[in-house]
Amino acid sequence: MNIQSNVPEPSVSGVRGTSQPALIPPQRPAVPAKDARVLQLDILRGVAILLVLGAHSPSVARGWSGMLRPVDIMIHRFGWTGVDLFFVLSGFLIGGLLFAELKKYGTLDVGRFLIRRILRIWPPYYILLMVVLVRTAALPGGSLADAWSRTWMAFVHVQNFIECPRTQLWSLAVEEHFYVLLPLFLWALTRNRGTAALRYVPWASAILSVGFLLERYIFASVTQLDRRIPMDALFFGVNLAYLHAYRPTVLPAILKYRVPLLAGAALLFIPSFLASGVFRLTFGLAALYVAYAIVLVCFIHIPAGPWIQWRATRLIAYIGTYSYSIYLWHRDTSWEAYEYTLKMGMRLGFPHEVTWVLHTIAYVIASIVGGIVLGNLIEGPVQRLREKLFPPRAVQSPLGDRPIAMQAVTRVEG
Repeated sequence: MNIQSNVPEPSVSGVRGTSQPALIPPQRPAVPAKDARVLQLDILRGVAILLVLGAHSPSVARGWSGMLRPVDIMIHRFGWTGVDLFFVLSGFLIGGLLFAELKKYGTLDVGRFLIRRILRIWPPYYILLMVVLVRTAALPGGSLADAWSRTWMAFVHVQNFIECPRTQLWSLAVEEHFYVLLPLFLWALTRNRGTAALRYVPWASAILSVGFLLERYIFASVTQLDRRIPMDALFFGVNLAYLHAYRPTVLPAILKYRVPLLAGAALLFIPSFLASGVFRLTFGLAALYVAYAIVLVCFIHIPAGPWIQWRATRLIAYIGTYSYSIYLWHRDTSWEAYEYTLKMGMRLGFPHEVTWVLHTIAYVIASIVGGIVLGNLIEGPVQRLREKLFPPRAVQSPLGDRPIAMQAVTRVEG
């Protein structure tokens, strides 16, 4: 589907009159733009996947934390918010890809976009599902028919409504729906009125935020829809991408108040720790994606400094480059290591706190290493084929899934 807009895209110049750094292509890139990334975004991906790993640490571990139980509880109470950070990031990045194409051509090749998304997401995803199908069938008393009855929903991307054996996959179904709905929405919006109609994107984001807030308030006590269709969080990220692309003075102007903004974001995180029930599932979730949006905007505009070279920073960013693979495989790559260290601690008579630390570290390391190895084995060859057969229609945006790095912070991927 290749749709020509009737109105030329608006001209967007660099931001003037502000000291805030902008995400712009290097004037003399040392490598092709598609091989560079925004380090800040990889760091946020790394933080998000580490939060998710904390939330998904095996439940048996919670009974072994002893005096460290407050730390254990904090990790589990806040770790689940890593998925919301992923949602805001996805909206920001995917929206940036589409807006970059609209700005360059005034058109959206929706079919090409979807093919590239399929090649990015599906190969490792369906390999995992085949592994889950076999492992489920191999359980005592299991069968292939029984395994299929428990996993079919993941094959057709409705596991956000019907739970499957790998519960973390619910958010990937949401992402799949988003990858279809967003380009179709932007196509419909610009089909007759051109890119000038994109000025309605913030209104759409506001309508979704209010609509899902009401939906969650009404249905929170009787359904799981409050966590299964978080399009408002994703579209909030899209709204940030729109402001960055078409209203380039707005975000730098807001960032003059970075300190009070971050203080407000800290307050917005509180319901994730303390609130419960309807309030947490309504205003708490809305506050959460607004908080992460503030963090995202502030963080990507941090000037380059010594922190860029810190080993911890580089390590988190490196983990972030494999966040999808780690998220996808972590339950399958970590269990044996976790179970071994748990039994070892029990056999050697270690204090509960020591055993908890050991098997938690083993779980995190196995999840990360397994994700990196499988990412290279499965995703690497497919992505090279994707770039050869279906290269991006527009030069990668600074908001793309392989974004151009900040001028002051260029990093080359091998």
